[in-house]
Amino acid sequence: MSIDPAQVQRLNTMIAAMEPKFDEVATAFFDRFEQACPHAKGLRPGSGRRARNEFAASVAMVLKNLANLNAAVAVFEYAENRLKRSGINAADLQTARACLIGAMRDAAGPMWSGEVEADMNTAIGECFLMLRVPVSTPRRVAA
Repeated sequence: MSIDPAQVQRLNTMIAAMEPKFDEVATAFFDRFEQACPHAKGLRPGSGRRARNEFAASVAMVLKNLANLNAAVAVFEYAENRLKRSGINAADLQTARACLIGAMRDAAGPMWSGEVEADMNTAIGECFLMLRVPVSTPRRVAA
């Protein structure tokens, strides 16, 4: 795994500070992603509290398990099924990465740093390795 404990700590600190803004982050992410990839419209989990809760729970589960992503395999399997149904491909995932980081950066304001952005890119990259997109690709087992 290419993410170290210091990166995990920085990301957990950032996410904890941003938790009250998850509504804003989730809305901005899905708005941006749906604009860039119209076929992604079916991925939005709903609106309001449900979207915030699902988004927050997924982020928390993955971040909690960054040191052992295999522990979050259920989240990745759920994501794979939703991605497959929406026709999301590997290029779309890179767009999603940019949309998520942009939404988080905007919501974090001055708390955001280049170091946090690099950590987030690394963490998202590790998560992408756990996804099978296209779904026929074997899942990587995290070390």
